[in-house]
Amino acid sequence: MSACVQAWTGMPQSAFLILFVLTLVSSIWMHVTVHRTMRDHSPGLRGRIEEPEDSVGAVAASPRR
Repeated sequence: MSACVQAWTGMPQSAFLILFVLTLVSSIWMHVTVHRTMRDHSPGLRGRIEEPEDSVGAVAASPRR
């Protein structure tokens, strides 16, 4: 596959181009899948995945037990 892309583009870095495109497509697919799953199966958790800024500092400042 990389030999075909190299012949088509004339760039010796075609393997890296293939890896970049594959990674980009996979990341977008994962993003869409996670958002769709959160919307369909657990709408109550949708806004609670990341903690607000205020609570992050409070958790970090609390003493460990």
